Amino acid sequence: MFFSEYDDNKVIKAIKHKEGYKPVVNIRFKTLEPLIPEYGAELNRKYVTYELLWNEYRQDQPDGYGYTRFKALIQAYEKAHTYSYHNVSAPGVEMQVDFAGDKLAITDRKTGLLTPVVVLCCSLTYSSLAFVMALLKATQEHFYYGLATCLDYFGGVPQSVKSDNMRQWVSRSDRYEPSFNEATMQWGLHYNQTVFCQPILLCTTLGADESIWPPNIK
Repeated sequence: MFFSEYDDNKVIKAIKHKEGYKPVVNIRFKTLEPLIPEYGAELNRKYVTYELLWNEYRQDQPDGYGYTRFKALIQAYEKAHTYSYHNVSAPGVEMQVDFAGDKLAITDRKTGLLTPVVVLCCSLTYSSLAFVMALLKATQEHFYYGLATCLDYFGGVPQSVKSDNMRQWVSRSDRYEPSFNEATMQWGLHYNQTVFCQPILLCTTLGADESIWPPNIK
């Protein structure tokens, strides 16, 4: 009798009942599997990376998975347990703007003096082309200078620019109809752009800075 006469379940049953058959148990995966949900939750914390988690894992399991396989298993779990909306973007339509969450510092090579800076991040939603610029302050003067430099770097102007409820962008925050300040309106008119604000009901930050890697440093 040929295997073609069996369905899949019968074939599997026949193999398992073969004399000397022993199912292969992956000890490494059996050890890691119950930890994966915890690792997935840890990645939502600030400054936690796959490499940091892998180093902790290998300290407890010296014979465990290598970094590449460890990361792939966690990403597979996240993909299966994460629900997200897929945004469809068109070329040249939208640019997202946000400040990076943490301040950086410029170091004077001669004196070693550290000057704190804020980091402006801009990203085109279709191509993910990014622009990153360090600013001495987050005031409107510095903010709009950074935006103008960004458009010069891109070599063009998108149809619209979206940011969150940052004070440089809006004068009054509202989850449905925020009020833009005068500088934002004038900047939009100058570049013939439509300005948007991400509703705080959906998200407090756009996360444009998280999507930029590797960055194009200006």
